[in-house]
Amino acid sequence: MASENRPMTQEEIMQQIPDEVKQRKFTSVPIEGFTSQWQQQDESVAMMVWDKVKKNPFIPLGLGGTVYFLFKGIANMGNKKVSNQMMRGRVLAQGFTLTALVVGFAIESIRKESEKKD
Repeated sequence: MASENRPMTQEEIMQQIPDEVKQRKFTSVPIEGFTSQWQQQDESVAMMVWDKVKKNPFIPLGLGGTVYFLFKGIANMGNKKVSNQMMRGRVLAQGFTLTALVVGFAIESIRKESEKKD
């Protein structure tokens, strides 16, 4: 007789778990520097984004430049010279954004290290 190929029910799964595991209470382990969205319920998404923009305003600037050059290049697809210039501009804007990310992370890391020492 062929064996049944069906998903297990919750009861069948629970029967296979040893009793010492069933009795454990699993708690979340706090991670330093990380707060979940559920822990910050009083802060809206717009406020969280604004805080990030205030910390490193160059990232949205680079993002805006990238989007500008991208759409301007797409709009000028017929003109190869302008389209190629826009592609170069987009690459430069992406490089600027990436540099802003790295510098922002480095500054934040240095700032946290100096706070720990004080």
